[in-house]
Amino acid sequence: PSEVLYRVQTGAFSNKPNADTMLAKVKAAGFETHMIKVGNIYKIQVGAYSKKVNADAMASKLKAAGFDTFITTKG
Repeated sequence: PSEVLYRVQTGAFSNKPNADTMLAKVKAAGFETHMIKVGNIYKIQVGAYSKKVNADAMASKLKAAGFDTFITTKG
């Protein structure tokens, strides 16, 4: 069975320029982030953690930096 990975998502956009803007904001705040495309949605995510507690810690850091977040197990 594949291992579950927890990712912290800071946004999901149907408009790529909006996703690019969020990606740049998260990077400018000092977070290592990436964009993935799922269907027609561009998702901005930070990390891929095997332990949820680590994802929770990153979500707290992102929230403290002013980003809305939620934790997902979908890449």
